[in-house]
Amino acid sequence: MEKLMKISRVLDTVVRVLTGIFFGLGCASTLLMAAALCLPASRYESLVGKWLNLEFGSITLTLKEPLSAPENLKPSICVLLLTALAALFFMAWVGREIHRLLLPMKEGRPFDCSVPATLNRLGWMTIIESAVFFLLRGISLFLAAHLYALSGFFGDNVNGYTINLQYDLGWLLMAGMLFLLAHIFKYGEELQRLSDETL
Repeated sequence: MEKLMKISRVLDTVVRVLTGIFFGLGCASTLLMAAALCLPASRYESLVGKWLNLEFGSITLTLKEPLSAPENLKPSICVLLLTALAALFFMAWVGREIHRLLLPMKEGRPFDCSVPATLNRLGWMTIIESAVFFLLRGISLFLAAHLYALSGFFGDNVNGYTINLQYDLGWLLMAGMLFLLAHIFKYGEELQRLSDETL
């Protein structure tokens, strides 16, 4: 039990430090994107000029010049800003929940009644988080297709293009594992309660 308490204290410290670092970096990038939205339309031309690399899997295309009007960049920045804000929210929330999860373990109470509830909340938040980022990614790809005027890439031999979104099932697997752990700890809590009543 002493080893569990020690490991839990170390993990709690590591999670706090990492959450603080990533949250600070996320705040900085969010402020930069918010500042970019305040720029006049005339300044977007220089920004579009820097967005000349397109990645298609392991293939990177380098454009000679932007294929869209600079003002069309604003919706894409808005989506990036929303994505950054969502990431900040989920990061802060998950960090808080992990702290709650480790708190009873730091005190030598691994089968505390709060542990299954925290694991269930983490599982549901994993599903919600994956759905939000899937939606934002779809919007971002749609806007990028218009920003770069992808239809201008093709000649007479190609009729057009299709954007295919793939949902990462790893998120659902992670959520399922969290729900399973919640059930295991709930069962452990019942065994602990019966043991205490017997004694």
